[in-house]
Amino acid sequence: MQPTGASLFENELLDTQPVLVAEQKSTYNEIDPAFPTNDLDKSLCAYLMDAVAFQPSLRLHFYLDFLLLVMQTERCRTLLPSEDRSKLTRAIKSLPDELTSSSGGKPPWRLMVSCLIANRSLDLSDNRLTTGGGFDEVRKTLPKTSKSLRKLVVKATQRAAELLAMDTSASESDQKAANDIKTQRMELIVKQG
Repeated sequence: MQPTGASLFENELLDTQPVLVAEQKSTYNEIDPAFPTNDLDKSLCAYLMDAVAFQPSLRLHFYLDFLLLVMQTERCRTLLPSEDRSKLTRAIKSLPDELTSSSGGKPPWRLMVSCLIANRSLDLSDNRLTTGGGFDEVRKTLPKTSKSLRKLVVKATQRAAELLAMDTSASESDQKAANDIKTQRMELIVKQG
């Protein structure tokens, strides 16, 4: 288990991080060797890594939307079919309080992705994330995540993508939830770089 406050980076990786990020010609080059420094960031890294392992090679914005919905469970609930909403209520009980303490919670997206690429736990190619060679080593240092919650949030994220991709006869609340996630995604992308 990783000691509190310990970095996701091994000492030998620190020397190679800037080169790795530069070689990928990525805008994700904000590296903080001490990241993640708190339980919230550790949980977010764990959920992001597990989402990439569960649904690899999706566009970056899918994973950002996923994290926004992990942190904003009421919005997630709106996007789920009614038969899944009680499952979400049960799954939320396993979440650390810091993940859902703010319904408008937003992850440190650019820093998180940059660090996870730099320590080789994730790979970025053509704006898509996959697991990297250091995935297993880094993942074991992070907290466990709820498999049922991950599946439900992926379903809600896919629903949001469907609503944004086409003009549907979706309910007003579903459409609003999807549009809110898109707006927050765009704000984070502009704000963080």
